[in-house]
Amino acid sequence: MVTGSGDKTACIWDAASGGLISVLRGHQGAINTAAFSPNGQRVITASGDNKARIWDVEGGAEIAVVRGYAAEFSPDGLRVVTACRYSAEIWPSFSTTQELIDRMRTVATFELSAEQRVRFFLDS
Repeated sequence: MVTGSGDKTACIWDAASGGLISVLRGHQGAINTAAFSPNGQRVITASGDNKARIWDVEGGAEIAVVRGYAAEFSPDGLRVVTACRYSAEIWPSFSTTQELIDRMRTVATFELSAEQRVRFFLDS
């Protein structure tokens, strides 16, 4: 299970025992949305700070940040939809860092610097 809170955190819980697995921190506003991806490997949270964050369930690491105060995975898990003040946006969702890199290589013709790779949590 995943819950969102007014204290700006989301928590992942063991459904069988009720025990806390991890606390997801990074938002600057109360959590409005917290949901698992269809495959259960990711969690998306969105808050009053107008940021939606995608997290890795196993390690609790933040994977991506996009715009939105509410968010949900598509039924196939390939996209994320976020609600902003006057619009909705659809974002691609990637299962692995390599999928993201492969996709970006098809739309961008430059290589990231070592500093950019660190900034975007990629292997150097």
